[in-house]
Amino acid sequence: METYIAINRADKRKMQKPLLIVLGLLFFASSILSSNFIFGAMGLFLIFIAYYRKKIEVGESGITTYYNFLFYRTSILYTFAEYTNIIVDVGIHETAMAFIRKGTITYALFKTKDAEEVVALAEEANERLKVDYARIKANKISL
Repeated sequence: METYIAINRADKRKMQKPLLIVLGLLFFASSILSSNFIFGAMGLFLIFIAYYRKKIEVGESGITTYYNFLFYRTSILYTFAEYTNIIVDVGIHETAMAFIRKGTITYALFKTKDAEEVVALAEEANERLKVDYARIKANKISL
């Protein structure tokens, strides 16, 4: 069984996680000293962002999304039969994909070679699946 894992852009920014944690702790400490609870909430939110991870894996059984946060770990599997559309924006090295299911969109970024195989796998599993090749611009999707 072959699986394809979406590219996690956070792995390319190694310094972002420690900086977010330090900044969150500074906000939280300043909220304790000044009794400003808004800063405390902002600090906790920054720490949450630093530790939260989402991983998308595509296999023969469908698309599995893993959510990881400190003590909370869960995964959700949706089969290809549940999806109605896939919007694909092919790039040189990376391909952006949007999987549409009941009005919910799951975005993923794959290497271009893997994305072609993911589309073939999805079309094989669901013949009714509509694949649109698009050019995604700043705030618009053109088909």
